[in-house]
Amino acid sequence: MEHTPPALPPGKDQFTLVASQLGKGCGPNSSGSIQRTVKRFRFVIALAMVLAAVLGLALLLWLIFDFPKPRWVSHPASVLTGPQFEIFYEFWDPDPFARGQVWVSVWATNEHHLYLCDIEKPAVLGELLHAEFAFARADGSRLFCVQREGPAMARAREIWGRLRGWFGAKRFTPHPDEVCVSYWSLDVARNSAVRLGEDYQFSSTSSSFLRSPDGHFGYTKPWRKFDLPELLIADLASGSFRREAVAGEPVGWWDDHQILLSLHFNEFNLYDVNTRQTAPLVKPAQLAAFFAQAWPPGAHSNNFASAVAFGSGSEFFLRGIGPSGGETLLGHIERPTGSLRLLDAHFEFSRLGQLDEQGEAYVHGGPAGGGQGSGVWWRDRRTGEVRALVPPDPGPPHPSFPKFYHGDVVYVRSNAVWRIGADGTHNRRIFPPPDPEH
Repeated sequence: MEHTPPALPPGKDQFTLVASQLGKGCGPNSSGSIQRTVKRFRFVIALAMVLAAVLGLALLLWLIFDFPKPRWVSHPASVLTGPQFEIFYEFWDPDPFARGQVWVSVWATNEHHLYLCDIEKPAVLGELLHAEFAFARADGSRLFCVQREGPAMARAREIWGRLRGWFGAKRFTPHPDEVCVSYWSLDVARNSAVRLGEDYQFSSTSSSFLRSPDGHFGYTKPWRKFDLPELLIADLASGSFRREAVAGEPVGWWDDHQILLSLHFNEFNLYDVNTRQTAPLVKPAQLAAFFAQAWPPGAHSNNFASAVAFGSGSEFFLRGIGPSGGETLLGHIERPTGSLRLLDAHFEFSRLGQLDEQGEAYVHGGPAGGGQGSGVWWRDRRTGEVRALVPPDPGPPHPSFPKFYHGDVVYVRSNAVWRIGADGTHNRRIFPPPDPEH
């Protein structure tokens, strides 16, 4: 048989009922003493709950805002490499070898190391910890770094957003595939990092900053807003970054404070990061006249012919694409007027290829088939001479990412970064640095 406990008297709870029962038969002050004890017990419980909430909130904020800061380690004792790793350098930068140095990334399944190497010695000058390198001042004294949050930090940020939403704060809900990235300014000499701000980007992408020639500014086109007219501009001198509404796709730095922009593949403008003003450089009519130099009248239409600008060191070149897609020409954008000079009416571009700053030599990884661009091919634009500096890799195909450096070519092969002469001789390894006895 089920037993139903008696109902509590009106106005009584479990604590006061027990206190009244215990107080019967005791002295006149016993009941009041027990009630005071119960009140103190309730206060202690409430205080413990408040302290637990405060400690939980403090832990949450610590997870969000007190993550490891970027740090610089000069001349690390060991360099982590091996057959299980993949090695890259900043081949997307028009000038990745500033000051005779190159940043090399070493990727493994659960590890990522970022080293700064001296090309001439060669030697590892240092390692950047807890962040990705974006760009540096011209003298290398200060680094602009990007730090991506991990899963624990992302979860803590989500909980913090919910808590703020409960109190009426406007809550930002990122895309499920987005992660928060923090931007830092790192003083190399003092090894001191200052957090400048944050943004969101897709987890499978990274925002590559291009620095101005003097290293004062850097910019990137955020991947999460790639279809929007927006640039993210960092200022290392003032230690700040800002978002600017700028129409067009950025090509590179025209000078220390102007960015070359491409609009609709038939117009180019300059955006000044100091005045925040845009000025025309190459207009559609000028580009149409330039196309007419290479292609007979009627062979193309301004609605179909397009131009893609690209940088090589401090120079800008133009790739003209005909209406059929098979005709390509090579031009040069002259400074300071922006006039166009035709270099080759029928130039053959290759995947991940690069011109030297004079526009006379071209280097690429070879045809897309076979070795998948894993070799190094050098071409003389004026004579058409082609020479294979490095044959395709017979092993698993991996792009060689060749780039000119002081007349030589830097490339990637067999999980190492190499340097070879334009005549195919004097091939030597840059990273990992060779043993001193070799």
